[in-house]
Amino acid sequence: MIADQFSDVFDDLHARLKWHRAALLVVGGVLSLGVIITAVAVWRLLPANGWQCL
Repeated sequence: MIADQFSDVFDDLHARLKWHRAALLVVGGVLSLGVIITAVAVWRLLPANGWQCL
């Protein structure tokens, strides 16, 4: 019946939504790690006193 077809479509969409959420969490984790690594690298590479460069 048509109701069964709609039910199947929404089940598939729900599964896809769960997969997309998981993928976005992984991407967010990678981005967060990149921000932390960049902040630590800048903190370690820049001199403590910025006036030393002048």
